[in-house]
Amino acid sequence: MRKGRGLVDVDIYNELLKVPGARKLLLDNTTNHRTNPKTNKVCAEIHEDAWPEVKEMVANWKRFKKGQPQQTHTKIAPKKGTAVKKESAIDPKQQECIRRLRKLKPGDKFAYKNVGYGLTSYEDGSDAIEIKKGKLFTETFDSMGMEWTGATWKFDGGLGLVTYIVLMEDVPEGQLADQG
Repeated sequence: MRKGRGLVDVDIYNELLKVPGARKLLLDNTTNHRTNPKTNKVCAEIHEDAWPEVKEMVANWKRFKKGQPQQTHTKIAPKKGTAVKKESAIDPKQQECIRRLRKLKPGDKFAYKNVGYGLTSYEDGSDAIEIKKGKLFTETFDSMGMEWTGATWKFDGGLGLVTYIVLMEDVPEGQLADQG
């Protein structure tokens, strides 16, 4: 047996074959079935290239059977020739906008941006009531509240129309619907 190759007990091997992603990895990298001299059990011999992933799957399977949380330790090296993209920092103006949206309070000026069915419309909101338990409640959304997305408040009723909150200065000129 060369360095890096491993043996997996057939009982565990058969259980892992039931998992679709694990099945492909195991079938592609099983080199032999033989008896383990230490335990006298039939084991599947795994190719050295796939052994780290299979070893981790076996450990997670054992943790799962014990009722413990699974862990991931295998590090996948980036392919040669591909550059790692660094996320650009959010500009200060956008950070200020997000901060103001996050801390809306009664009397603040904002608009509802309705998106869905291929259309976008804006309505005057400015009816914030309070933020309670991580949700924004307004006069329009007084029963369910709006969820914070990390950049704005959002309400998705599940019928294809999604409502976001934007600051008044972010509403395109002439797009605000007349209230009347």
